Amino acid sequence: MIAAKVANGADAEPLLGWSDGAEASRETCWHKARHGVTSLARAAWNNGLFCLNAAMLVNSTLWLATKRLAIMHVPVFQTLFFRGVVGFLIMVTLSKVMRWGQTFGNPAVMGWIIARTAFATVGISCVYISIYLLPIGDSSALKQLATVFIAFLAWALGWESINPFIILGAVACTIGAVLVSHPPFLFGGHEDWSTSRLVGIIVSLCAAVALSFSNLIVGKVGKSTSTLSLMIWFDFAGVVTSIIPLMLKFPEAPVLDPNTGVWLLLCYHTMASLIGQSLLTRGFQLCNATKGSAIQTTIVVYCYVLGYFVLGEPLSYFSSAGTVFVIGGILAVAEGKRRAKVQAAAAAEAPAAPPADAENQEA
Repeated sequence: MIAAKVANGADAEPLLGWSDGAEASRETCWHKARHGVTSLARAAWNNGLFCLNAAMLVNSTLWLATKRLAIMHVPVFQTLFFRGVVGFLIMVTLSKVMRWGQTFGNPAVMGWIIARTAFATVGISCVYISIYLLPIGDSSALKQLATVFIAFLAWALGWESINPFIILGAVACTIGAVLVSHPPFLFGGHEDWSTSRLVGIIVSLCAAVALSFSNLIVGKVGKSTSTLSLMIWFDFAGVVTSIIPLMLKFPEAPVLDPNTGVWLLLCYHTMASLIGQSLLTRGFQLCNATKGSAIQTTIVVYCYVLGYFVLGEPLSYFSSAGTVFVIGGILAVAEGKRRAKVQAAAAAEAPAAPPADAENQEA
């Protein structure tokens, strides 16, 4: 009886108490769980609003790491160089391993890609310099003026219309920028007002202008070029533009023997930059540039909180009031853009009036 039972595979006792049915059930559950995670990740990657909001969370910690590197006297161009080299190698390797086509982008829109790379490189370099010179909250608040520049650039190029909401938002953002800057003519000026603060404010405004061009071009390119290709070009440009300042020891000599803390910050900064830039570029590919810029205002709150609690940076009434004006102005611009699109869509769907001659002939 026992020998016959062992000889018959169907009736044999399962080893270790596991039956074939239980094993198949575990494999099915694992397959379902893996499929669910993959589907969730794909849905998140294809959701522009999620990508932009996640990018702001990641980028706020990136700004914090950049400020910590500045405190440790690591030159800004050394940070950009390290991030560019590591990012370029990672992105190119991923492209080859995963066999993504057109590593360096779609040749049909190569002109737009190069233009976007140039503006993004200038803009991000200015952002980093401003982080070195200003509190991270003030720097992030002034950078948000890119939304206003985007709206007026799109109007000047004939891509979008303008209305009172956009003008009101521009006025509010201008007031907010003045309050955040807190120049000497405004109730005595900021307590830390100096030449470096003035330069930081000017550089922040330059960053806003350059990034507004960059974001508009990303929207123009759309999905014709992958996010990976745009990042590869950006990292390559970051490496090239950082070499000469490092060789000239401008603004200061590079740190040739970084300690463990500097290495850890550089590595975290690079990974956060890659993840944040991927999410940000993807978000702007899927969302309108003005809507994306409106979502970017959340980073201001994150930066002020991190600057106050982690770095001990002062939070003044002028900075707080200016931030409220800036965020309110950006939301007004976003609302104006929404109304303009609704009106444009309604006008496009309205039936055209028949010519006067045709009416006379029918009569």
